[in-house]
Amino acid sequence: MRHAAVHQRSRAVRAALAVGVIAGLLGIVDPAAASGGDHDHEHDHDHDHDHGHTKSFTVDIDGTSASIGATGAGVDAGDIDAVVTVTITNTARHQTLGSANVAVPEPLSLVSSVVDAVPGGSVVELRNLALAPSASTSFTMVVLVGTCTPTVAAATVAAKQSNDFNGTGNDFTLDAAGSDTVVEVLGSCRLAFVGQPTNSERGATITSTPWDPAGAAVSVEVLDAAGGGRVTWSTAPVAMSLATSPAPGAALGGTTTAVAVAGLATFAPGPTLGVSALDFRLGATSPGLVDAAPSAPFDIYDDQTPCAPGAACSATLTATGQSVKVALGTGAAGGNLLSSVNAADTPAFECADYPRAGQPVSQYQYTGTGTRTAILTITYSDVSPRRSTSSYQVCWAAPYTFRTRSGAPPTVQGTKPGTGDPLYVGTLPDCSKRNPVAPCVQSRSCVSRSRSVTLTVLATSDDPWRY
Repeated sequence: MRHAAVHQRSRAVRAALAVGVIAGLLGIVDPAAASGGDHDHEHDHDHDHDHGHTKSFTVDIDGTSASIGATGAGVDAGDIDAVVTVTITNTARHQTLGSANVAVPEPLSLVSSVVDAVPGGSVVELRNLALAPSASTSFTMVVLVGTCTPTVAAATVAAKQSNDFNGTGNDFTLDAAGSDTVVEVLGSCRLAFVGQPTNSERGATITSTPWDPAGAAVSVEVLDAAGGGRVTWSTAPVAMSLATSPAPGAALGGTTTAVAVAGLATFAPGPTLGVSALDFRLGATSPGLVDAAPSAPFDIYDDQTPCAPGAACSATLTATGQSVKVALGTGAAGGNLLSSVNAADTPAFECADYPRAGQPVSQYQYTGTGTRTAILTITYSDVSPRRSTSSYQVCWAAPYTFRTRSGAPPTVQGTKPGTGDPLYVGTLPDCSKRNPVAPCVQSRSCVSRSRSVTLTVLATSDDPWRY
């Protein structure tokens, strides 16, 4: 009987073992084991065995830049403080997502993150998230966009069940189909003038201080794609040229290239121009960047002479076969006497009764308050001494009407450069008691030995041209 009982129990054990093997082959397991337990999430397996689903999560990344509004898919090229929002969603059925690492992709670099996270250089470390299934968490990070041209940056995100991103076998799997990990870099950086060019003498260094070759240099900055901020990391090479020129064939000389330092290209000692004219503008370019808008307009004169308050001032100009001295009388306020001979944009005009058409054209302008009396001493060289001095006349053009030698009204011929005001043209009368009003010819003289004729013109300081 005892032997029989033992044998019966052995059969029962074998039967139980057989059932266990069959159950294992059919995939029937203990429901308690499928729950995974907590175990501080250190050694959980990669699958939700209760339903056969992978522990998964999704990521959504949005960039915020000035050019695309409050939120969007990208950041501006060159932006030094672009904001990127990262949203992580736990899509597992049962497991809690405890930690994650977000690697910032090149050419982005982390400036700061608005999150209770451990700084990790190029990685934002999220810990103790306790993110339940179907729950989401978001954080923002400030990044520097280290490129000036469009591109696409894809972030890498990893997640675990453990709260401290430790352990093996507890990784979450990124649901790539349901995620957006791409940050698009939009647009291209652009150039803009900071130190604007200003008025200068012909051949002198052009700076941001009028008439001062030693003044602050002309400069160009590199801005982000939205034009909202300087790209302080940029070392872009910048080339300067004439954007608009009233002088055909004029070429920019001096310093015309510069490399940006902290996003600012400084042109020192500065560019130069060898021709006189009004309303030049500079341009600036750099490979891959948006060209700068043309600079502010500026003028080039042959000579600039300061006129102190209460004092007279003068300048002497020379041209082929001619010299001109412009002398301004005293005035209560100070200003500048600007003068040129044969400026590149001098209007073409003719006087019907003028015997020597095509002479060099002089111009002057007084910039100051009030007016001053002007005396122009014009000397023609290499002339025929046999001609009467009375045959030498002055053909005058000015942006105001005046009395002519013939008494007929002056004719309108073209416009004044820089303003578009009509130019009135006619031969000047002699100054006399009957005609004392400027402009007029005050005197003439001839020196036979030097074969020269000198004419003196009484005028005002209201920028006339004459020849």
